[in-house]
Amino acid sequence: MPNAATHDAITLVTGVAGTAIAWNLDLPDFGVVNASVLLGSYILSGLLFSPDLDLHSRPYTRWRWLRWIWLPYRRMAGHHRSWISHSLIWGPLIRILYFMCIMTLLSLGVLMLLGLLMPIDPTGSMEQFMYDVWVWISLHPSTVGYALAGFFLGSASHVIADALVTGFKRVF
Repeated sequence: MPNAATHDAITLVTGVAGTAIAWNLDLPDFGVVNASVLLGSYILSGLLFSPDLDLHSRPYTRWRWLRWIWLPYRRMAGHHRSWISHSLIWGPLIRILYFMCIMTLLSLGVLMLLGLLMPIDPTGSMEQFMYDVWVWISLHPSTVGYALAGFFLGSASHVIADALVTGFKRVF
């Protein structure tokens, strides 16, 4: 399996190359903004939301003082390279949903603490925020699609690199 520096290099090189290829494919709604979204989510997926978050790894330590939010995920994954972390579809999907749940809970906690200082409705504020996000998503479906494609492909580059190196080592 490649080391962290190799995974980072693979993420950066394949992300830039893939975006350049996508630019020449005449994809729908693929301009500068969506190309940036595709590349940004690809790199974010590879460097911060890596399948290696199930270990005490470079992506895990990049979260610095927020890395504690990934401890339940690490326990949930069970062991390194489990289907929870290293599958092509389930791995990134679980990380996205897990992160969204954690951020929702943290946001509710912060809003409840603010409610102690000033009159604020934590659930109403979250409900309004979720509605605003849903409206934005419905108005920009292609951008969301490119963000998800980048996120899933960034994770796939990691999983495929692991599989290729492991397969190569088994053969030789």
